[in-house]
Amino acid sequence: MLIFLSSAALLLGMLFLLLGKLPEQPYNAVTAPPSQKDTLKVLLFYHAADYFIYKGAFIGFQYELFHIMEKELKKKVEVTVENDPQACFYHYFSGKYDIVAFDCDPQDVALHFLTFSYPHSTTCPVLVVNRNDTVSSRDIHISAPFNTKVNEKSFSNFADCNFIYDRNKTAEILFDELDRKQIQAIVTYYNDALMLLAFYPNLRIAERINDTLKRRWCLNPVNRTLNDTLNNWLAEFTQTNRYKLLCNKYLSHNSAILRQASQTQKKYDISPYDKIIRHYAREHRLDWLFVASVMYQESKFITGLTGIGGSFGLMQMMPLTGQRYGVNEYSSPEAQIRAGVRHLAELRRKYSDFTEKELLHVVAGAYNAGSGHIQDAFELCRKYGEDYTCWNNVAKYLISLSQSKYANDSIVRCGYYPGVHTVRYVRDIMARYEGYKKMNRR
Repeated sequence: MLIFLSSAALLLGMLFLLLGKLPEQPYNAVTAPPSQKDTLKVLLFYHAADYFIYKGAFIGFQYELFHIMEKELKKKVEVTVENDPQACFYHYFSGKYDIVAFDCDPQDVALHFLTFSYPHSTTCPVLVVNRNDTVSSRDIHISAPFNTKVNEKSFSNFADCNFIYDRNKTAEILFDELDRKQIQAIVTYYNDALMLLAFYPNLRIAERINDTLKRRWCLNPVNRTLNDTLNNWLAEFTQTNRYKLLCNKYLSHNSAILRQASQTQKKYDISPYDKIIRHYAREHRLDWLFVASVMYQESKFITGLTGIGGSFGLMQMMPLTGQRYGVNEYSSPEAQIRAGVRHLAELRRKYSDFTEKELLHVVAGAYNAGSGHIQDAFELCRKYGEDYTCWNNVAKYLISLSQSKYANDSIVRCGYYPGVHTVRYVRDIMARYEGYKKMNRR
C-alpha cells in the first residue's frame, strides 16, 4: 500500500514525546478531558476534495459529511482546518480534538496508542504525469501526507524510479510544480487527483495503484461512548442513498460540481472581484481576505441585491453610509467595493486601540450593527466591570440589548437591538476569514 504511518510513525511519535515536541504524556483517560457532550471538536486536514472554496463558500466531501453528522446526531461540530500535515500528525497524540480527519492506515499503527473510526470512504494512490509524457524512468515526488515509504512494487512500469518524499508539500503544491514542468511525476491520493485534474487539463493519471486505503478518522480514546456513537452513525450512513449522492458529488469523475468549480475557479481565487478587492484593500492596509469574507456574508458576490432598510450592492451599504462615500445602488461593482473597503478601513482606525486579535471582530460587528450599538455594548461592559476590548464581552452585551433591562439603561444611547444576529454575523465572517487564510490564497 502506498504509504502509511507504520511502525516508523509510532517510533516518530514516541521520539517526539522524548524530545518534548508533544505533551509530556500521551493522551489517556486520566490526562485528557472528554469533549463537551453537545460539541465535537474536529481537525480537518485540507484535502482538495474534502475542503475547498466554490463561489466564496466552503464545500467538500468531509466538510459536508461533518455538517450532515452535526444535524443527524444533534451535536455542534466545530471544524478547524489545518494545511500542515506535520501539525495534523501532532494532533494524533495531543488529545485536543475529538476527531482528527487526516488519512493514515490504522493497521500500520499500534492500536493501543491510537483509535480509528469505521471507514467513511476509500481511496488509492495514483501516479500523475503531464498528459503528453511517455512512461519512463524518472523522479517521482510523493505528496504529503505520505509520511513513510511507498510500496514501490505497486508501480508495474517504474522499477527504476527514484522516489522523493516531499513531506512538507501537499498535492496542491506538487500539482502546480508538475504543471509548470518543474518536476516529472507525482504520487497522491485518487480523490485529491480527481479534484485537482479539473484545474490542470494538461495532467493525467498514468497509473492507478491496486492497493486501497480505507479512509478513517482518528478518534480521541477518552470518548468511548461518543466513539461508539460516531462509528454506529458512520456504519449506517455509508449505506444510505444520501451517502452515495455525496460520493457522486465529490468523488466521481463525472462530478458536476467539480466541473463547474474548475470552470469558475480558473478565473479567480475566491470571487470574480478578487483583483479589485486586492487593489483597494492594499491601498487601505486591510487584508483582502477579510474584505472578501465580509462581501460574501453581505451579498455572496451577487450584484443588484437590495436588503432590509434599502441596503444595496455587493457590500450592502445603507443609503446614508453610501452617500458618505459617493455610491448608491446604481454605482458600478468597483465603486461599491471601493466604498466598502473605505468604510471598513475607517472602522479599523476608529477602533485602533484594540488588539489585532480582537480588532477585526469589532470592525465586522460595527459594519453590521453600526458604531452606535457597538458603543452601547462598550458602555455596558464598563458598567458591569468587564473588559470592553474583549469581543466576547462585547458580544454578550450586544445580545443583552434585546432585553428591556439593558436597552432602557440610561447609558444606552441607541436603545433596543437584536444583537444575536450581529454576533452570528461576526462569527461567520471570522470563521470564513480563517478558512480563506488556510487556503493560502494570497
